[in-house]
Amino acid sequence: MTDTADFLSPEAIVQAVRAIEADSPLSVEVLCMAVMLAPEPLPLDFALTLDGASHNPALLNPAAAIFAVAATLDPVLNSGFMEQDLATDTLSVPGHVRRALRESMTPEQARDWASRAMYALNLVLPDVDQEIWDRVDFLLPHVRACADLVRELGVNTAAANRVLHQTGYALHMQDRNEEAVPFVEAALNVDVAVKGEMHPEIAGDYEGLGMVCLAAGLLEKAAGALERSLQVYEAVFTENNPAMAPVLNMLGVVRMRLGEFDAAARCLERCRVVLEAGAPDDPALATCLTNLAHAREALGQQAEARVLAEAALPLMEDLAGPESPVLLELLYLLARLHLANGDADRAEQAHDRAVRVATGAFGPDTVMTSRALCLRGLFLDTVGRRDEALEGFRGGLAVLQGELSLGPDTPDEALDLCVDLLERVRDHDGLRELAHAALHQVVSR
Repeated sequence: MTDTADFLSPEAIVQAVRAIEADSPLSVEVLCMAVMLAPEPLPLDFALTLDGASHNPALLNPAAAIFAVAATLDPVLNSGFMEQDLATDTLSVPGHVRRALRESMTPEQARDWASRAMYALNLVLPDVDQEIWDRVDFLLPHVRACADLVRELGVNTAAANRVLHQTGYALHMQDRNEEAVPFVEAALNVDVAVKGEMHPEIAGDYEGLGMVCLAAGLLEKAAGALERSLQVYEAVFTENNPAMAPVLNMLGVVRMRLGEFDAAARCLERCRVVLEAGAPDDPALATCLTNLAHAREALGQQAEARVLAEAALPLMEDLAGPESPVLLELLYLLARLHLANGDADRAEQAHDRAVRVATGAFGPDTVMTSRALCLRGLFLDTVGRRDEALEGFRGGLAVLQGELSLGPDTPDEALDLCVDLLERVRDHDGLRELAHAALHQVVSR
């Protein structure tokens, strides 16, 4: 059958659609909503989101969905204004039909149809916690179109906010953080337009944007978002409200990564004050104290850093358990600080415990265990126990050079560790030769 739409001018297409609308308004509603989104196909259930459509039973039964779509869309399908692909369960609109309908709309009509399209898109977009990543990827072109409509037409609605927010965090949960940032930022802008800048939920939006930017490595952007989050919290909450603590802690981490250790220490000290005053039992205090200890260490304040790290250790043990791998970085920090403060015995105890924790948590033939063994060997070399150091360092590198069992990402992690170790042993001739040999073997493998 030849599609009528193939031979119609734009004006004739618009007139034909209006004629169909008189008898089948639901079919034209689906058509006009689809026209506002991307040219790519839409899922079949997009047509089943309308008030008045028999969509509820159909969504539970794919076969029923096909018949429901056919019942709703027959007029526009038969005329060629929409196309249905039964093999992929999708709908699409031919390009010349899209152009004709879009160009015929007044700005007010375009905003109205854009709002409806976002509402329908919201209904077919899964929740983040459902982890239906393929569905999110399939809908990405339409979510991008949603972002364009928000920007170009000023369509700021709850549905638009959810579409952008859910997509951003679905990408974030897949570690696709650079892709996620524009969606999270666009969702924030919609929320600001709806609720105003000084709203408690806006502070949370800026906090979320800062988190995703940090994960993406966009440190300056993360710092700006977190600073703005603090400003909103300070304007709408009481002084030192515990809700501010996660923002202060994250901002401290960002400042450290930017090399701004004084600023980081100020943020983290304030985080500590907030938690100790308003939520002394909050598990976040352990993380805050640990990060503050790192900042103090970077500032050359080893004595203060050791006090903080020692205070963080029992809190972290209560939070994660005494043999949790979460403790590893804190144990390495404590080992450095004990050594810096002249307590080699306690430094060795921290390294021994790190080896035990890494081996128990990850197994003997893993990069994490190799790292623990090599750092212990480097410590022994530093305190003059050269034979033990060579033996321990050689044992740690043997793990890297053998068959690793951590998983498919192990080669990259092994290479990163070799590079890190080479940096640490530049002034240790025997250890440097061993690290070079391990690096060559890891690279060749």
